[in-house]
Amino acid sequence: MGNSRHITADLVDWSEAGLSLTLVAPIEIGTIIQLRGRLAGEGSDISCPATIAWCTEDKGGRFRVGLEFTERQSDLPKA
Repeated sequence: MGNSRHITADLVDWSEAGLSLTLVAPIEIGTIIQLRGRLAGEGSDISCPATIAWCTEDKGGRFRVGLEFTERQSDLPKA
């Protein structure tokens, strides 16, 4: 709502429907974000809206987050 934040995350995996990331802080389920970045090893840039579908804390205190693309991303390379 007008307060943009930039968060750096590590990509875990992806598909045409969404992707998962690891973060140092949780994000509330249902939050809509603007996802921007480059898929590791592929050199494919991505910029699209996505919704946080789930968020869990791992044993090391980091958070694994699942995002669903708001729009189909059929041009992404296969994971």
